[in-house]
Amino acid sequence: MGMFDFNNEKIENSAHWEEVLCSGKGRPQNLVRAKVPGGWLVESRSTSAYGGLTFMPDPEHLWLQEEEK
Repeated sequence: MGMFDFNNEKIENSAHWEEVLCSGKGRPQNLVRAKVPGGWLVESRSTSAYGGLTFMPDPEHLWLQEEEK
């Protein structure tokens, strides 16, 4: 079972994805993060077929964006 159940209904405890502010040449077209136990899931999304998902360790969730500081 993933983010959606078999009836295509959203599961209550699914991750809350938020946009990551990024700038500069070569930056991903769309970078999002979700707070998970022990850190963050970070996903790069693209209009092409490419993207990626990684885990960033941050047990205390100290990663603040500029607008959060």
